[in-house]
Amino acid sequence: MKEISMDSHDTLNLGSPSAPHQLTVVMNLSCRYCKKWWSRNLADVEQALRSGNLGLHIKFWTKDKSALRIGNIAHQFIDFSQPEIAFGFVKALINAQNNFKRCSVEQVPEYLEDNYGVTLHNSKQATEATTLALQEAGVRGIPTIVLDGTWHDSFHYRLPAL
Repeated sequence: MKEISMDSHDTLNLGSPSAPHQLTVVMNLSCRYCKKWWSRNLADVEQALRSGNLGLHIKFWTKDKSALRIGNIAHQFIDFSQPEIAFGFVKALINAQNNFKRCSVEQVPEYLEDNYGVTLHNSKQATEATTLALQEAGVRGIPTIVLDGTWHDSFHYRLPAL
C-alpha cells in the first residue's frame, strides 16, 4: 500500500498534522457502511481532536454505483478550504443519510443547497481524480480507515483509545 495524499484541495484536514495519532478515513457520503463506521466512532474521533491527540484526514470515494451516486454529487459540495465548516456538513449529512438517500440524482444539488446552505465547489472530474489516486494508493473499497499507517477496510473496525 502506498501513502495516501493529504493535499488540502481534496482532503478535509482537521486537527494537528503533528498530533500523536493520524487517522485517514476514505468514505462516500451515501454509503451505509461508512455511516455505520462513523456512528460507532465519531464521539471518539471528536474527543481525540479536542484533546489534540488526532490529526483527521477525510477523503471521498466517488464510484458509479447506484448506491453511491447521490454521495458522488454531494462530494462536489464540500469546501475543502473551510475544513471545520465542511466537517459540520459531512457530519450532518451522514446523520441525515436516510432522508438524503430519498433524493433522485437530479434533486441532490437543490436538496443540499436548500437544507445545508452549501454550494458547488468541486467538479465531477476532480472528485473522480481523487478516487483514481486513492485506487493507485491501494484503496479498494469503503470505508477504508488508516490509523497511524495501519490499514483497515471494514466498517466493523473500532478505533482504540486515542
